[in-house]
This record gives sequence, C-alpha cells and structure tokens, in this order.
Amino acid sequence: MESKVVIILGMGRSGTSFTANWLNKCGLYIGESFLAPNYNNVTGFYEDIDILNFQQEILTRNGIKNPLMVGLHSNILIDEEDIEKAKKIIQVRNLNQWGWKDPRTVLLMKDLWNRIIPNAKLVIVYRPYWEVVDSIMRADWKSQKNRKNKLIAWVKLLGYRLKINHKKRQNTYLEAWIRFNMNILEVIKNKDYEDVLITSVENLLIDSVQMNKAIVSKFELNIDYIDPNLIFNDELFIKDSKVETIFNPELKLMADGILKELNKLYVSNSNNYLE
Repeated sequence: MESKVVIILGMGRSGTSFTANWLNKCGLYIGESFLAPNYNNVTGFYEDIDILNFQQEILTRNGIKNPLMVGLHSNILIDEEDIEKAKKIIQVRNLNQWGWKDPRTVLLMKDLWNRIIPNAKLVIVYRPYWEVVDSIMRADWKSQKNRKNKLIAWVKLLGYRLKINHKKRQNTYLEAWIRFNMNILEVIKNKDYEDVLITSVENLLIDSVQMNKAIVSKFELNIDYIDPNLIFNDELFIKDSKVETIFNPELKLMADGILKELNKLYVSNSNNYLE
C-alpha cells in the first residue's frame, strides 16, 4: 500500500508550527527528532531535523542562508543528488501515513518534492503579509536580545530603536512573503483538488471540527480529533496595529493581489468541506 504523505505548507511565522502541533496531537506522525523550541517559539517548531537540514543544505548551496530573506528572483537549482537524497528520506519513513512541516519546503516543492511524491496531500496555512512581516520583525528583536555577545546585541538593538534600515528590512520580508505565496499558488494550480486543504490559524480555530473531518475524508487518513484551542498560545500571535509599516507600493500591490487569491481559494475550498 502506498503511504499517504501530508505536508504542512506555508511561510514561516504563518502558523505552520501550530498547525503541525495540532495534527501531531490528532495522531499524524510528523517525526520524532524536532528542532528545539526557543524564545521565538516556546511551544516548538515541529520541524523534522533530517528534513530541515537536507532542505537548508540545498538553499545554502543556492545562496539562501535565511529562507525569510529569499528574493523574488532567487534561483534554486536542484540536482540529481538532491533527488536521490530526498528519495531516501521518503523510503526511511515507511509508514502508512505521515507528514512533515518545514517552511523551506515551499521553495522546493515544485522542482523537488513534486517529482518524488506527486500525490502528497497539502495542508496550506497562510497569513496576511503585514502580520507576517510584523512577526518576523518581533522575532528579530528577540534574537538580538538573546545574543551571547552583549556588545553586538546592544548595537543591534539600538539600531532597531532608531529604526535604522527599518523600511529596508520590512520590504525584504515582504518580498519573501510574495515569493513564498507565489510558490504556494503555483503548487495549488498543479495539484488535484482532493489533495489540497487551505486555511489560516484563525479559521482553523473556528472550523477545526470540519477541517479535521475534511482531512479524514478527503485525504483518507486515520486520525483523531483534538480541539486546537486547547493548545493555542495567543501570545505567539500578537498583532500590534501601532507598528509602522512602510511598504514599497509595487511590492504591496503584488502582495495584495496574492492575498486576494489566497482568500478566494480559502472560501471556495471551505465551501466544500464546511458542510
């Protein structure tokens, strides 16, 4: 019997960790050795270390050290050695149903994973760009505060206080949001309708029963139901309307168009499983 593979697909800071945590608690195997929690995600990332390291190696080789800073036109080349390594990862996890979460997958889905597991089931999680950018900026702040070198930390934090390069950083992350979600839209267009479910954290918290039923019926998985509200940490989804955002008008226009498409897909998708 061919194993069913579920990929939680979305950009970092979009709620993919929360969604992976929920599915894991419902009974979907997503690994055993995870990236350790830290000050930016105290409840855990739920990212399989082997898959994470493998995907980061590919991105690093292509000049992308930080996926959250990927450019719109950054080329990511996949070679046959990558294909063979990916096949081994799949073979080792010889289970009836399993999955993984790692935001890097979005950037490698088309040219790598679609070639190996074209029938993979996708749970896509998205979030408005202004919230993602704000969340990344907050994570940056925490990272500087937790630097071991306190002198460098002090200099960096002062730069944040004075908003040095503030606009540049925001637009760098906005560009990454556009790249990630353009990739997601492209992946969706080339997938069978029955292989895709799309949501946001807010909608998942409201429609979790129906979403769970859809995963069981559409994906034909054997999982239980756990109320995601029981594991939701609202402190990780703080929204601050006072934060000043200065987005490049052209990038913002692109992002608005992509968000509109994602919202449309959510509505059409949910109309079929919220019955």
